[in-house]
Amino acid sequence: MPRSFSSRTVAPSSPRLVRAAPRFLPLALAVVFLLPPDHEAEAQVFIDDGEIKRSMRASLEDLLDNAAPPSGEMIRKQLRGEFPDENLDVFPTPVPEDSEPIPLAELYRRLRESTVAIGYLYRDDVSDPWEQGVAGGVILAPDGLVLTNHHVLATRNARVFGAMTFDRQFFSLRRVRRASKQHDLALVELDGAAGLSWSRLAPESAVGDPVYSVSHPDFHYYTFGEGRITRFYLTADDRIPRAQVNLNFAVGSSGAGVFSPRGRLAGLITSTKSVYYRRQPTRREARPLSGAPASGAEIRHLQMVIRSAVPLTTLREFLEVDIATGEDRALPGRGSAGRGSAGE
Repeated sequence: MPRSFSSRTVAPSSPRLVRAAPRFLPLALAVVFLLPPDHEAEAQVFIDDGEIKRSMRASLEDLLDNAAPPSGEMIRKQLRGEFPDENLDVFPTPVPEDSEPIPLAELYRRLRESTVAIGYLYRDDVSDPWEQGVAGGVILAPDGLVLTNHHVLATRNARVFGAMTFDRQFFSLRRVRRASKQHDLALVELDGAAGLSWSRLAPESAVGDPVYSVSHPDFHYYTFGEGRITRFYLTADDRIPRAQVNLNFAVGSSGAGVFSPRGRLAGLITSTKSVYYRRQPTRREARPLSGAPASGAEIRHLQMVIRSAVPLTTLREFLEVDIATGEDRALPGRGSAGRGSAGE
């Protein structure tokens, strides 16, 4: 229940207040004019995780009950399909990017507007109740082109998928427009979307650059992250390009964006790897009453988490955007009618 507040009015005829008013008026006015627009309103925005999760589930169950296409099986078939050379509606990226950073509160507001929560229902057996999953996605066009991870849509036994924007608009997935299992990328089209806020690609990225994210770790929706690109590397087995970042994210963050200080998309969250220090227990630790593992069991201490993203160069190749000019090498887009991009 909202907290109630009582207000008091002071009679204007109070002599003490009348004498003090001129002294404090300049300070009061200075505070008012120093506050950014909508400061008070923005400070009171609390993310209601439970309500978002319930709303998402209700919308997914509605799709399930009405057998609305495409099903999870159809999505997985589309991931394995051939994709024609067609218009991707990805808009050109102006080069160079303005070096002036956006204030973090404003940056967060912009990024959450172009970030979706991708929800899905899955179960291992027909007798099991439906489990709910969450991931992220980045809107790349106002008519609902969303970039996410391939492994999100390939979730085993997922029956239905949907996407929800920050302002609670829910959309089913119309189709997969392009996908790469190797690079863990999928571009999907939302059904009936129009006028959405969207993100442009960053012109470049380098080790040491500050980066930001908005993701949904373990159903903690629209969590803001701040860090830097710590290195670029190739995966050990398949030699796939990756960007390592020290942003905070976890399960449920897959497919969310990694952004530049100007709000441009500079990568896509894809995976984490926990690094442990391992050792055998001492004799004292192995005693049953100590609460330690049984004798001989290995003790593990978490040292750090390697957090990886699909790098900007891979995003450009996947979306067929020319690195030198920022122009879309596919057919031209249909324009930029919408609420504008997250990055100026």
